[in-house]
Amino acid sequence: MGAAAGAVPHAHSAGGWFFQTMVARLAGHGKRVRANLDHVLPDMHESEKRKLVRAVPNMIGRTVIELFSPEEFAARSRAAPISGPGITDLEVSRDKRRPVILVSGHFGNYDAVRAGLIGRGFRIGGLYRPMGNAYFNTDYLATISKIGAPLFPRGRGGMADMVRFLKGGGGLAMLIDQRMHRGEPLTFFGQTGPSA
Repeated sequence: MGAAAGAVPHAHSAGGWFFQTMVARLAGHGKRVRANLDHVLPDMHESEKRKLVRAVPNMIGRTVIELFSPEEFAARSRAAPISGPGITDLEVSRDKRRPVILVSGHFGNYDAVRAGLIGRGFRIGGLYRPMGNAYFNTDYLATISKIGAPLFPRGRGGMADMVRFLKGGGGLAMLIDQRMHRGEPLTFFGQTGPSA
């Protein structure tokens, strides 16, 4: 299942360029992307690695612009086609008010599918990790709430609200490719790391 969405094209491109050429260089993101590629895909051709070292920060910049243009992003996401073998099962679950959990990783803008489904009458909440900076977190939560609600913070209180929402027949979107400091070892791309 997939959806495509974007913000105002010029701002979208400018955000990608700015993050790729300025923010990523200052923050060392390119080195991190390169180290991750060397770790999990050591045999990847050098030209492909260089392309991804540039493309990943660009995509992050585009996503940031989309998150701070929530109304337009939600409108574009809701207008974009959604397809795939899971959509029929989701429609049946929605109509029968059965809970569903949608699991993904940070591919493009992770909220595009959630916004698209909400626009088609699905009740899809989101599990999110609060930001370390409380002031930024307040703005971040207000912004992503405009894309769709309810949202549940990771932690005990959010978990209780999330379970109630699921018991009421709601759906939940969650991303599992987050850094965790606990969990059982899990093999991913041939490497062992802690699972969430």
